[in-house]
Amino acid sequence: MEKCKSCGHKLNKNQTFCTGCGEKVSPPSQSRTEVKRTTRSKRSTLPLLLGLFVVIGIGLFFGWTYYFSPENELNANSTQPKENMEEAPDSQPEQQNLQSEDDLLIQTEEQLNQLQIDLPGRNISLGEWSITREDQMLYVEAHQIPAHELDNIFNLFDKDNLTPLENWAEDVFDTIDQLSIALEEEWHVYVGNSCTEEYPEQLPSEDLLYYSGSCGYSIPVLTGTSEEDYTLIIHERVFGSDPQFEPTEVVNADTYFLPESHQYRLSKQELTHLTKNELRLARNEIFARHGYIFESKDLQQYFSQKTWYVTDVNYDGTLSPIEKYNVDLMKELEDD
Repeated sequence: MEKCKSCGHKLNKNQTFCTGCGEKVSPPSQSRTEVKRTTRSKRSTLPLLLGLFVVIGIGLFFGWTYYFSPENELNANSTQPKENMEEAPDSQPEQQNLQSEDDLLIQTEEQLNQLQIDLPGRNISLGEWSITREDQMLYVEAHQIPAHELDNIFNLFDKDNLTPLENWAEDVFDTIDQLSIALEEEWHVYVGNSCTEEYPEQLPSEDLLYYSGSCGYSIPVLTGTSEEDYTLIIHERVFGSDPQFEPTEVVNADTYFLPESHQYRLSKQELTHLTKNELRLARNEIFARHGYIFESKDLQQYFSQKTWYVTDVNYDGTLSPIEKYNVDLMKELEDD
């Protein structure tokens, strides 16, 4: 307990004046221990604070450097759209595959366009080729042969000079076969014009009659779906020995409007010469080949006069992709 320095009277804690002599009491001084304690606590706290600030500063520096580093931005870009990246394996290869298949079709068309029938001193070009895909089938066609070139082809046939035609046909086969293997699809090739004045003079009259129509001749130059039925000018086998000659079915005067409408896709230009009634007959001619039984009396009467028309009660109206395309095209022209 503190005492008054003037009179020695005992003082209470926090007492301002001495009750013995009335002198003002000085505030108690800190002991050495307390001073040491205070000094020590101040000295010990300051380094801790400085150390803490240093650690925080270092952490912020390295955190900033890492976050904005090129490697981290690259990782962020590669990992942030993870959901989209996971979808890529399903869609991107499929798009690339479709693109590569389209490129392959274009490349094959260009290769076919470059093929020519080699003759001494000149070559025969067959014009533009086209390749379409439908129902797992490749339709390879060339039916815009220049008239003078078509006449040259038929002259080779008339002179029995088939070697140039066979060499060309083999090149065509190899080109198409490579495409067929790559796409794992079957193929059908048709080369020839329709409704033309040109025809092989040495072709049997039965064939000329079969492949003629009101618009002219439609003689196929090259047709087939495999080595077995790959033929030139109707009967000439390209591979293997020629089969025993069998003339095309005799139809006498029963000609077709469009003899090849079941073998290749027609164009509008090939049909412009037909009236609407002739278009109707040519369109239904495709069904008549299958033995379709018509309900319209005029169609019944017309096709019943054709010796090649044989009704088939089991025919359900099914058409090949080529036949369906030609039916739709003629129907469109009828309705115009």
